[in-house]
Amino acid sequence: MTIAIKEDRRERITAAQLVQWITKHHGIQGYEKVFAYVETIEACTLAEVPLATWDLPESTLAGRVFTAAAEVRWQAEPGDLFSAWSIEEVTPGSEQSRAVVLPKETKKYYLIGLGTTTPGMFEESRYPGVAFRYPVHDQFGTDHAEARAFIEVREYRSPEADVTEIDALDAEGVMMLLNRPRLVGHRFVSVGVDKGGR
Repeated sequence: MTIAIKEDRRERITAAQLVQWITKHHGIQGYEKVFAYVETIEACTLAEVPLATWDLPESTLAGRVFTAAAEVRWQAEPGDLFSAWSIEEVTPGSEQSRAVVLPKETKKYYLIGLGTTTPGMFEESRYPGVAFRYPVHDQFGTDHAEARAFIEVREYRSPEADVTEIDALDAEGVMMLLNRPRLVGHRFVSVGVDKGGR
């Protein structure tokens, strides 16, 4: 079974237009809370925020708002404007589908730090005195000794190259077939915590 991904772009929009697009995006608007990763000059933050009251922080450089259904990313441009794009899954052959891909793969990418006795707080010995905050729901009580926070990422891959006709290809055709990128897209899905990461 294959699925398709849909991407949409907005170029040179204002901060107000970006917030409106995010809050009205059909893959995001039905959620009461969303995850927001925001890069500013001062810091990078990852938080779970109420969608109804969320606003773009001052001096944002880049970021993404994501749910289990969709993700909207943005990048600051000169003149207090932004470029933004979204990615979500759609039925193959539907309007605006960009690529037919293999069934989705969801992977965990572990964040820095080990859990402390304070839910949502993580520390890393390489950074003494620095606390990392992640929007994880405490499922281990106060037993955080080996807990690791992670971001779940959905990866979309192109179907395997059809090599049954490789004998009919010239050298350039073989190189194109073998060098075709397999990863055609990805998006953040959620943030969690478990004791399996290293």
